[in-house]
Amino acid sequence: MQQGRIFRDVELSIGERQGTFDCLELTEVPYPLLGVTPMEVLGLEPDLKNRKLRILPMNSEQTYLSVL
Repeated sequence: MQQGRIFRDVELSIGERQGTFDCLELTEVPYPLLGVTPMEVLGLEPDLKNRKLRILPMNSEQTYLSVL
């Protein structure tokens, strides 16, 4: 079993959205994973059909951030 590391205050930018998050290094996964919390904070949602992230409008009428 390999141990991962925790990185604090990582600046993450996707499109024109950016935020600061704590990240966990996953040593057994060869690709990056983006968790639910950063997606909610940055206003992103997965487009499963097209296998990409969709950037949501940042207003309370058109994003799921309004349910928080």
